[in-house]
Amino acid sequence: MTSALDVATFGEAMLLLVADRPGPLEDATSFFKHTAGTETSMAIGLARLGLKVGWASRLDRVLPFTETGFTPAHALPCPPLHS
Repeated sequence: MTSALDVATFGEAMLLLVADRPGPLEDATSFFKHTAGTETSMAIGLARLGLKVGWASRLDRVLPFTETGFTPAHALPCPPLHS
């Protein structure tokens, strides 16, 4: 049996790539990855505040946001659409 969620968000997760130095993009030698997207950011923030947060998106698998406290155990994956 699953415990009730305090909040559920629905939407897409995005990946934000930040260059290792300021200046033109072609001068960057590496990038740092961060999570982005309103729904994901809200879910991470609420999970850090101690709420039980669910996140649903159209995914075939869920990757952990390990540094955020928002883990796959909090995710609600949906099967992908097939055309």
